[in-house]
Amino acid sequence: FHLTFEPEELVALGNAFESFLATEAVRMVSAQVISQTVFAALASALVLPFGLLRAGDLIDNSWAVAMDRARKAGYVLADILIERVQGNRPTTLVGYSTGAVVIWECLLELAKRKEHGLVNSVVLLGAPIKTDQTEKWKAASSVVSNRFVNGYSKKDVVLGSIFRMHALGLDVAGLQAVEAVPRIENVDLTDIVGGHLEYRENLNMVISLLGTL
Repeated sequence: FHLTFEPEELVALGNAFESFLATEAVRMVSAQVISQTVFAALASALVLPFGLLRAGDLIDNSWAVAMDRARKAGYVLADILIERVQGNRPTTLVGYSTGAVVIWECLLELAKRKEHGLVNSVVLLGAPIKTDQTEKWKAASSVVSNRFVNGYSKKDVVLGSIFRMHALGLDVAGLQAVEAVPRIENVDLTDIVGGHLEYRENLNMVISLLGTL
């Protein structure tokens, strides 16, 4: 099955990402990332360049709308799984960017309702989810029977910039490993995925790399 939610909002977000990446300020940060990482390029800056802050205006609204829709879609997905619309077999869920948020919210809802045995494996890619939410990570992984994979790229300029501009830090699953929960299988995809928009085009390669789910 392929879950599609709020296609117009997602297209708008994709266009906003492309416009954001085309700005001079972001190109400068990207150039630094080529030889370093998002951490080195952004974490070391006590004050972000004004141009980068202005560039962030291009994605702020679209990002907020898409994240809100993703959370709501996650609750709906939980209902669908509980009602076993997909049949009685356990489901493997794969999502990147806001799609990872859909899965995240779904898992938290399943954990809240104590619904186990519905999800076999999970793959989150470029997930805009804070890594320091240890109890939530434990809850989410508790309803996953098999593998729980967090795939990340240290060169995800879009994700790093969004979190840095909002003073949320860089401890986000799409940029680094989730180390507080042993159940989470962290996979560094930096050599395959050079940016937030590259997950989709490299999805088959990533899935092949992960092996049996």
